[in-house]
This record gives sequence, structure tokens and C-alpha cells, in this order.
Amino acid sequence: MSQFRLYPYNAVWEITFICNMRCLHCGTSAGEKREDELTTNEALKLVDDLADLGCEILTLSGGEPLLRKDWKELAQHAKERKIKTGLVTNGWCVNDKVVKDFRKIGFDMIGVSFDGTQPTHDMIRRTPGSYEKAYLALKMIKESGQKVCALTQVSQLNLKELDDIYH
Repeated sequence: MSQFRLYPYNAVWEITFICNMRCLHCGTSAGEKREDELTTNEALKLVDDLADLGCEILTLSGGEPLLRKDWKELAQHAKERKIKTGLVTNGWCVNDKVVKDFRKIGFDMIGVSFDGTQPTHDMIRRTPGSYEKAYLALKMIKESGQKVCALTQVSQLNLKELDDIYH
């Protein structure tokens, strides 16, 4: 008999594969919505199941989670179930309304992806202007008083830029 309690303490959930970028490092080949993605009711049930199993931290990811129409409902439900809730975004869809939604939900942490200096980031994300959008998103979230962090997928393409990314 194990003396350890086994449960999903910290879960990262790709709530959709829909994405507005085609990043070189994407392990899920995100892009289009999959036919078998959970419905809203199925997704809410999964949140309940995670809460019932004792999940303490849930991070909504993707694809780009802000492109899933019910992302706010899923996040709010996780908060109602007393799960610390985070979100990882590429920043492209973040605007004043989304930042207000973040505050209303009360995310415990929001991560914005940064993959290098401007030229490297835009090349890795295959999306010109994505660095500026990510930087603006990070700044808006921070200025609103919410917890935010920069997330970096480290590879040979950006390894020498880690200090620059930090600064």
C-alpha cells in the first residue's frame, strides 16, 4: 500500500487545438479545431471530475485558449470549484475587454509566451508582429494588477537570447 496520496495536483489542459499561429515548436500541431474536442458540458464535467479528484492547480492552454468560445465559462467554473486557475496565451487576442475578463475571473496566474527577441520570436511563431502583440499583452495584464509571467520554449533557436528575453 502506497504511503503517498496520488492525485492530479497540477494539470495543464489544452482546451482547444484552435490556434492563430503555427509555431515551429508546437507539439500538438495546433491550428484547426478537432472534431472530438469536448463540448462545453463535457468540459465543465471534466473540471468537476478534476476538482473531485483533488486537483489544486489547473492551467488552461491550447492551441490558443482565448479562441475557444467558452474559455471564460471553463475558467470561472474551475475558480468556483476552488481550483487555482491559470491561463497560457500567445497574447494575440488580448485586449482591454479580455484583460477585464481576466480580472473578473480572478486568474491566479496568466502566462504570455515569449520565444526570443523580436526577430526570433516572430520567426518561431511564424507570425509577423507576434512579439509586439505578446509584449503589449504582458504589459496590459501587468498594469491591471494581475499576476503575469513570460513563458519561453527554449531551443537552439533562442538559447543565446535568454538574457535578452529576461531583460
